[in-house]
Amino acid sequence: MSKKIIQSTSENKTHANWPDVALRAIDFFYDVINTGNIVGLIVIFFLTYGAVFLWRLPETELLVVLKGLASFLLHEKFYFLPLSILLAFCCFTLKKQESTHKKEIQRLVELRKEILHGIDNGTLKKIEEHSSSGFDLLGEDK
Repeated sequence: MSKKIIQSTSENKTHANWPDVALRAIDFFYDVINTGNIVGLIVIFFLTYGAVFLWRLPETELLVVLKGLASFLLHEKFYFLPLSILLAFCCFTLKKQESTHKKEIQRLVELRKEILHGIDNGTLKKIEEHSSSGFDLLGEDK
């Protein structure tokens, strides 16, 4: 038996209309935010903003703006400015992360002390020096 071959025509294909494109764009931005790729979203925002700005610019000023943009991209300050902003952001984020981790470690240490030494006898007491394995790294016998 031979199979019928259906030729695709323009009637069989669906064309995307503007609500479909808007829905896909919203889904894309939602996925970018959920994956934590906020940098990608920021880059897309600035590219879109730049495209709209250049699109609405009169033709007489377009050449001047593009020449100024090209001269800025070729200048050494183009590399210095974004990298210095990135360095400041990374330093701030590192300090914030370090303090958050220290607080969480301290909380877990206190919780561990309460669980290990307070359940057996019903009293929670402060332990000055503790080693859960009984192994002393310095090799000092007590």
